[in-house]
Amino acid sequence: MLYSILFNLFDCYNTMKYLSILMFAGLGLLFFVSSLYSLSEIDASEFVYDYIEGDEYYMTTHFVSFHENYTFIDIDGDLKFIVAEDEDGLPIFVNDSSEIYDILFDYYLTELNISLDSSSELVDAQDLMQDFYDSIDSGTSYMMCDRYLGTYKLPCTELEECRYCCYHSLTCKPMALGLRWEFLGAMLNYTQAHSNLSMFENQSIVMFSNATTQYNSNDIDELIDFVDENNIVATGIRDNPIIDRWRFCSPPDFDIGILSQVKIKLDNVKENNQYLSNLNNSASEIAEFTNERIQLYYHVVNIKIVDRTLNIGNAQLKIFTVMIKDD
Repeated sequence: MLYSILFNLFDCYNTMKYLSILMFAGLGLLFFVSSLYSLSEIDASEFVYDYIEGDEYYMTTHFVSFHENYTFIDIDGDLKFIVAEDEDGLPIFVNDSSEIYDILFDYYLTELNISLDSSSELVDAQDLMQDFYDSIDSGTSYMMCDRYLGTYKLPCTELEECRYCCYHSLTCKPMALGLRWEFLGAMLNYTQAHSNLSMFENQSIVMFSNATTQYNSNDIDELIDFVDENNIVATGIRDNPIIDRWRFCSPPDFDIGILSQVKIKLDNVKENNQYLSNLNNSASEIAEFTNERIQLYYHVVNIKIVDRTLNIGNAQLKIFTVMIKDD
């Protein structure tokens, strides 16, 4: 009998020992998991519950930025709160606009794969633009046409000047005598267009320099318009009757398609600038909304209703007084 009691006690002891081991192991696993996900969407959702009005619908999205856990709170489809964690791993609002901006910037960069760094795009656009101008300068078609027209040594800025140039060229004079002012007008348009492209080359350097240093959205818009203007002039040269109809000169050496590539680069820069502008506005709006809700919650929790009973004759009057504590 004594042996049976001792055996049962020993068995109970072992059972309790194993249960203790399992309990500590479970606690350790729980601690490990909670340390990995110290700020869960559930924690953040419970945290913001008191800051949500009754008719508002909200959703949460978890995001890791700069090795920190954040939860985005969307109210009725718009991002309104960003919840971080304090030193103890407890939820806390991010209500500083500059900090919100950094988090949103990282979110666009990593989660949405939107590159907001436009410097490389601008450099590529400038290099392509210079390639376009270099193809004009290094090509032989304009140089040869310049000689055929006689404009390589005499100006052609108005019709009379162009006629004088053409009449002093053995190849040009027969065309002017046959086609008269139609040819001379096309000749004037051709030389003016090339003169404009030479002027544009110098202007391009200044405009791209301003865009890369000042990083102003207006500069990007002006560059896009500038590329369009280059495209119009270059297309005018290519389609000029001297080249396209009468075959008097060879087609231009430049590739107009380069200008399309430049414009794509600039459109990307413009889109990125728009994102950056929106980020600034969004960060300010989120910070303002968060601080308003914090203040609203602060006033609500400090409201105290005090009721008093006054005896007036045989009647009693209940008086409710709302006291708001505002430190």
